[in-house]
Amino acid sequence: MYEPPAHAANDREAHGAFGTSFGAGEAQESDTGAQSRPTADAAATLRSAPLRRALAWLIDYALVIAVAVLLGILTFHRVEALATDVPGLTERGAWQIVRSRGDLGASASGLGNSLWHSVVTDVQQAFGALVLFAFCYRFATLAWLGRTLGQAAAGLRVVPHRASAAPRPTRRSAAVRAAVTTCCDVACYSLACCLLVDGSLVLSFLCWALAVLLFWANALPALAGSGRSLADRAAGTRVLRVGVLRAATTVAIAGGRYAGRLARQAAGSPLGRATAQRARATLTRARPAESAELTSGSGEHPTQPRP
Repeated sequence: MYEPPAHAANDREAHGAFGTSFGAGEAQESDTGAQSRPTADAAATLRSAPLRRALAWLIDYALVIAVAVLLGILTFHRVEALATDVPGLTERGAWQIVRSRGDLGASASGLGNSLWHSVVTDVQQAFGALVLFAFCYRFATLAWLGRTLGQAAAGLRVVPHRASAAPRPTRRSAAVRAAVTTCCDVACYSLACCLLVDGSLVLSFLCWALAVLLFWANALPALAGSGRSLADRAAGTRVLRVGVLRAATTVAIAGGRYAGRLARQAAGSPLGRATAQRARATLTRARPAESAELTSGSGEHPTQPRP
C-alpha cells in the first residue's frame, strides 16, 4: 500500500494550522484593521465638491474684477487727459485744418475720428492687459503653488490626472490650463467688448455667444459632471480636496501596514516555518554540490591540497 511521504503529512498539518491561525488572525484584524484597508469609497470621494469649486471660481473671478475696475479707472483718466489736453488738441486741430485745404467740416470730422481712435485704442489696451493679467495670475499660482488663491481658500489643489509623484502640475500643464480657463472666463468676453467698441456689432454678438458657450462647457462638467472641467481635460489635471489628499495618503500608508502584518503573520505560521526550513535544507544541500563543481572545473580534487 502506498503511504504518503512524511513531509506531505507535515505540509497538510501545517496548512491546516496556518488556515486556522490565519482565519483567527483575519477575524481579529476585521475589527481593528477594517478602517486600514483601502476601499473604493476613498477613491470615490477624491472628486472635489461642486460648492468648493464654485467658491474658488468666485474668489478668483472677484480678483479679476478688481483688476478690471482698476484698469477701467486708469483708462478713464487716460481718456480724460486726452480730452482736456488743450495744447495737443489745438496742435492736432491746426494740422487737420492745414490738410483740409479749407474744408473745415472735413477737418473737424478728421479730428473727431482721431480722438475716437485714440479712445478705442486705450480701451482695447485695457482689455488686453486684463486678459494678460488673468493668464499670468493663473499660470504663476498653478506652476509654483499648485492652486490659485481661490482654490487655496476653498481647500482645493490641482494635481496631475494620472498617477504621478509630482505635487503640482508641470509648467506646460499649468500654461495650458491657465490659457483655457482665461479664454473661457475673460478673453472671449474682452474680445466681444473690444469689437463692440470698434463698431462691429455682428462680430461682437457672435463672440458673446461663443463666450457663453465656452464658459458653460468649461463649468458644467466640473460642477455636475465628471468633476474635470474643459481646462482639466486639456491640461491633463484634476482638482482634489486637500483634506481628501491627506486622507488618501493615510489610507495608502495604512494599507501598506496591513499588508506587512499579513506577511509577518504568514511567515510566523507553521506552514511558513516549514517552507523556510525546506528552503534552508535545499540551500545546504546545494552548497557542497556547487563547491564540487567549482573545484572540478579548476582541475583540482576537493580533498587534494594545493602544492
